[in-house]
Amino acid sequence: MSADMQWDLAKSAFQLLGALLIARLTVGWALSRFKYEKAWERQSEALANVVAALAEMRRVNDKWTDEAYLGRDFAEEFSKALQLRYQDAKREFERVAAVGVLVLPAEIADILLKLEADLDGGTYDSWQEELDSRGAAIGSSLGRLVTVGQRHLRPPK
Repeated sequence: MSADMQWDLAKSAFQLLGALLIARLTVGWALSRFKYEKAWERQSEALANVVAALAEMRRVNDKWTDEAYLGRDFAEEFSKALQLRYQDAKREFERVAAVGVLVLPAEIADILLKLEADLDGGTYDSWQEELDSRGAAIGSSLGRLVTVGQRHLRPPK
């Protein structure tokens, strides 16, 4: 085998190794990006579902607060519908918060766990006191969730 043939063979081998290395790096980067985007999607979806459930709970709580403080008496059918809406939203919050604790950053998970404890705990002297406490807990948690979520969940570039 002549020196030219050896050089051509070595050149081809180096080109093949270079192409394999570049392919391996490209696949690694693409896979890393895919995993990051999927994690971001899961986190964003979990946070959006939590915020939607809390917003519905707050809307119902606000209606009850208006009824209690303004002396309104809602029709029985409307009151039952509000109760169902609140129960459904709370159930949805509990469901998505359970998932959120697993997939969301620790700071957000802590907010969710504290809110769950605030909503489930406490004894109140009046219905108005319960509504005020619940409204304050939901409102402050919503604000903190949005702020912390915007900081932690930056969209992929």
